[in-house]
Order: sequence, then C-alpha cells, then structure tokens
Amino acid sequence: MQANEINISNIIEKHRMDASFFITESSYKGYVSLSKYVSVKGGKRIPKGESFSSQRTDYLYLRLSDIDNFEIINFKKFNSISEDLFNKLHRYQIKENELIISIAGTIGKTFIIKNIPIGKKVILTENCAKLIIKDSNVLPEYLRIVLESEVIQEQISANRIKTTIPKIGLDRIGRLKLPTIPPVDVQRQIVEQYTQAQEAKLTKDKAAKSLLDSIDIYLLEVLDIEPLRNHTFDKIIIKNISAIIGNRLDVSFYKERFEMMSRIYPNKKLSSVVEIDPAIKFSQDPNTEISFVPMECIDEKYGEIFDARTTVISKAKGYTKFEEGDLLWAKITPCMQNGKSAIVKNLKNGVGCGSTEYYVMRPKNSDVLIEYVYMILRHKGVLEAAQNSFGGSAGQQRVSRQYLNSIMIPLPPLEKQQEIVKNINKMKQHAKQLQEEGIKLLEDIKHEIEQIISGSL
Repeated sequence: MQANEINISNIIEKHRMDASFFITESSYKGYVSLSKYVSVKGGKRIPKGESFSSQRTDYLYLRLSDIDNFEIINFKKFNSISEDLFNKLHRYQIKENELIISIAGTIGKTFIIKNIPIGKKVILTENCAKLIIKDSNVLPEYLRIVLESEVIQEQISANRIKTTIPKIGLDRIGRLKLPTIPPVDVQRQIVEQYTQAQEAKLTKDKAAKSLLDSIDIYLLEVLDIEPLRNHTFDKIIIKNISAIIGNRLDVSFYKERFEMMSRIYPNKKLSSVVEIDPAIKFSQDPNTEISFVPMECIDEKYGEIFDARTTVISKAKGYTKFEEGDLLWAKITPCMQNGKSAIVKNLKNGVGCGSTEYYVMRPKNSDVLIEYVYMILRHKGVLEAAQNSFGGSAGQQRVSRQYLNSIMIPLPPLEKQQEIVKNINKMKQHAKQLQEEGIKLLEDIKHEIEQIISGSL
C-alpha cells in the first residue's frame, strides 16, 4: 500500500485530516479551482421572528423542497415574503440565468434560474449558493454540465461535512477542481449535444406519463363507469338528518364526488370484499428478521416498494404489521393523494412492519384479486374523493376508517379482474421501459461528455 505524504500546512489550509479527502484531491492535479471562473455567494434563511407572507406578493423565497422539476421550475409553488422582509434580504436575490448549487441536505444539485415571472423577485435559501460567473467566455449551461459530472460530484462528496444533515461550505465549493474550460464554440457544441439528449429523454418521459395517465381512462372504459363531470358547488346542499347522524358536519364531505360505480358489474362496499387492518400477530422468535417498509420506500409513480429493508420482530412494536400479499394504502396527506400504495411481496419470512399511517387490506375470499383492488384504489378519482373526506388537524389529515369502509368498487368476475390487472401491468411495464430508455440515453451522453471534458478522448 502506497503512503501519501501531506504537509501540515496543507492540513491547516484545508481544515481536514481524513485521508480519503487528500487521496481524492491528489487525483486532480492539473485541474483549476472553480473560483477561477466564479464567485460563490450564499443564500439566507428567514430571520428569527419573521415568517412567510399569508398573501401572494411580488417577492418569493426559493426553498429546495418547493422544486419538483429543476428543468422547469414552478414559481407558483414558492412562498411569498413581504416587501419589508425582501428589503432586509435583498443581497441574497437571485436573477435570471444565474447558476445555483445546493449545499445542504442533498448537496451538489445544480440548476439555472430561468423564466422568473415578470415583476417577481426571488430570495435564495441558505441551503443553496449562487455561482456568479466572472468570465463572459464561460457559459452557465456548460458549467452546470461540468458540476454535475462524476469527477466533480466525487469531490463534492469528499468535501462534505459529515453531520446529521450533509453540508458543504462555500469555501470548499470554490476549491472544487475542474478541467480547464474550453473555448466558447466547444462549450456550445457540448451544451447542444447534452440538450438534445435531455429533450429526447423528456419525450420518452412524456410518453411514459401519458401511458400511466391512460390507466385511469382504461379502468373507466372497461368497467363502464361514468366519469365525474365538472360541477359548480354554489348551490345549497340538502341532506337528511339520518344521513348526517354518525357522520361529518362539514359541507365539503357532502359535495358531489366521483365514485367507481359500474353500469355493467355489481358494485360493492370496499369493506365487504376486503379485510381492513386484519389482526396480525407474529409468532416467530423475537430475533427473527422481517421486512420493514417505511413510507419513503414506496414509489408513488408506480406504486411499488423499491427499497428492501429489514428489522427484527422485537423491534416491530408500535408499527403496522402485515403479511405477504397484503395491500398497503397510505391514509395520511400528502402520501395518500400522491399514490403511496403497494402490494407487499417477497417479505422476509413472509411478514413485515411499517408506518402507522398505512391501512392494510386483504381479500375476504378467492373471488377478489388484491391486485385489482389495488388498481381501483390508485385511480385519481378515488384519491381525490378520499381527499375531500379528510378529517384531523391541518397538516395531519387522514382518510377515516369509516370513509374507507364506504368506498364503492365494481366487482367483475375473477377472470375479468385478472384480464384488467394483466393489461394495466403491461401499460406500466411499457411506461417503465420508456423511462429507463430515456435515463440510459442521457447517462450515455453524460459519460461521453465527461470523457471529452476530462480530455480522455
């Protein structure tokens, strides 16, 4: 094993003593510091005692949690601040075409601010930094590609401060090493190549989304269900007292809403076809390994468990218990309406536990296919109707057990259920394939560009 000699002056300058940091840094001899090309400026947190405005204003505050798509940023999701607070924070304003990098939490994520609404001004969160380009011959789009390359992301990982919330200091951002930036015409060629790959990926993503959206339309057609029309709710709602007793008193609960009522198949209450939260008792040894499925392990787009975690029976106390083949359905906002539901398969020793915010469902008899029920309960119309039924305090609203029991679902013959499940699974697999093709296409071009940037081609 080769020893690496580091001068004490270098340790003092870098404020680091871990060997992995210096091993990483020594790999980039001949590269130049990012600070040669940019000035690094931090964002600012909302001062203590201040808060967001309850009214929409022309002054917005960018938080990473408010951004779903870094390519097309939706400024309508940003919180507003008052003009007075903006004036206090104006030094942290970000402007059109400025390059931003995240420095806390998920570090190293870069994006360019584009299409700020006319008349709006935006303050940057302390969890990000803006990179002000000092050389007009450096394109922000090219620099973003470089910063997202493996060679830079590796350095960011090595430079991060390893606390509960990962962070990287502004000074360390400036010291990141990157290959010398080529002439503008070469930068433009690389940016164009990357943009074309992005657009191709976006086309495939749109096709995948269209396929997934068509599942809801297919269900309505195959089950002969009339979709909910657009209604206005300014009329008086009249309900018999018998319908209110034991139910809710809020008007929203009684507004006309979508129901999966078939015109050709019998319709049943959900509680009549599945057990909801069946009694489950683990009989194995307390040290037996079982599956653990917290809410974050369910992919909301496809309704699948993507991360296999484990625990032991002795640690399952207080969690929701389930068995192989059960359906997990999130009861709490925003997980429920986002589609956090999945059928648990390949459980460790056939059992598992997870969030207390799941309802667990299991067919009552062999005439009901749990995969079919799962697909019905993922229909956007069902999720929107369930959202209208929410009870509980703001921020902790849940679908009540009473409402879940009352949901109506069509129940075609088992063979028809199987056909529906088969067809929807084909649509989902095709959507996945399109999405994976787009990801591979972009990753391939990234690899090619990284080789060009690093000079290995």
